[in-house]
Amino acid sequence: MFLSQKVVGLLLLLPLIFCSCFEMTEEVYVSKDGSGNALITLNLSESKKNIANFMKMKEMDGMRIPSQGELEQFLLEIKQSLKSSKGITNVKTTDDFENFIFTFTGDFDRVESLNKAINKIGDDLNKSTRPTIKKDNFSFVANRFTRLFDYNLEALNYESLSAVQKMVAEAGRFVSIYRFDKAIKDHSNKTAKVSPSRKAIKMEHSLADILTGTTSIKNTIKF
Repeated sequence: MFLSQKVVGLLLLLPLIFCSCFEMTEEVYVSKDGSGNALITLNLSESKKNIANFMKMKEMDGMRIPSQGELEQFLLEIKQSLKSSKGITNVKTTDDFENFIFTFTGDFDRVESLNKAINKIGDDLNKSTRPTIKKDNFSFVANRFTRLFDYNLEALNYESLSAVQKMVAEAGRFVSIYRFDKAIKDHSNKTAKVSPSRKAIKMEHSLADILTGTTSIKNTIKF
């Protein structure tokens, strides 16, 4: 799952249940023909002992804590959604409930297929009657790759979040790493760091900074 408005809500919910720090890493490799691979890692290992204890309690402050079986089912639904997405192949997931590290990976035939797969996950996991918001997360045209992020985060109303939720957002980290066949000539987001080979670029932000608009994960990369 990639950082979108729906995913932001999930990232606030799961760590809030477990009172945990977490890191979400989005890694995307795009070859010169537009095909590539995407890997998402959700890492809550910094608070694995606390998480294990909370899961045994089954409930905290009136909030029901999902069981390992329920979380496994949730991960399975994501995997099934990806596997049924057109243009997505070699889908694999891992779930490490000892260290609380979860991964999703798959190959895509073109960036457009990746965008559609992300939107499909939102549709497949949507349990409400409200339609999911569909947006493109990535664009690849000629000598330009763009990480888009056009979601209305004001709807989350950051200032109305509880002190605990804000603490979770401040502790949460979002890392993005993009790799290419070509050397990077320029990029629009000046918080990004280009590798010595100039074929990879990385950004790292706190979730709170993203939600408040203090920083942005938008980035246009030129080759």
